[in-house]
Amino acid sequence: MPWTLTKQNGAVVIDIVSSKANLHNTAFFADFHAAFDCLDKDFPELPIVLTAPGKIFSAGIDFNYSFPLFQSG
Repeated sequence: MPWTLTKQNGAVVIDIVSSKANLHNTAFFADFHAAFDCLDKDFPELPIVLTAPGKIFSAGIDFNYSFPLFQSG
């Protein structure tokens, strides 16, 4: 899981680093699920802060991943 979870000041800070722009695709969602499984297990009562390095938090949907899914029905 490339995302890092760090307990800081009574919260869990998650650094999202799936790709340069954190596009929402298979890798992003695998990292997302792994991070939240860890949160459920290790930090169930703490608030969550999502961060990402660089100037882009997330570019959103990865069209190359999503359009074929939309077309398949």
